[in-house]
Amino acid sequence: MDVLKGLRVDLSGQEELLKNMDNLSVELKNKVKEEAIVEAAEFVRDIAKEKAPVDTGFLRENIIVQVVENNNIVTEAKVGPNRSAFYGAIVEYGSKKMKKKPYLRPAYDENLDKINEIISRRIQEGIDKAVKDVDTN
Repeated sequence: MDVLKGLRVDLSGQEELLKNMDNLSVELKNKVKEEAIVEAAEFVRDIAKEKAPVDTGFLRENIIVQVVENNNIVTEAKVGPNRSAFYGAIVEYGSKKMKKKPYLRPAYDENLDKINEIISRRIQEGIDKAVKDVDTN
């Protein structure tokens, strides 16, 4: 069970940013998108680690970021416990015997504005760097 289905962000309203990305090569565009999504996912991971309940600290230590897809259409990263901390989903959603203690969903939901800002900023930085590299060559 995936605790957080993947970091997906709506960039509507960012028409100029998206238009500028169209000027990048496919390879560079995918690299810029991945770097932006990974930074945002790492931000969510860090907040989730702060919010995760601590017994031994094992769950907190094993919340990871994993890029699961990066192509011309979508770039997606997942944030959640690795396989050794499989019980993280039970902590998040609860069970018949245990009350839920959400830590991942709130880390995402409570920070959507900051997540969008990170992604937009990183994409713009990638575009600016590409333009600078072209200008210096």
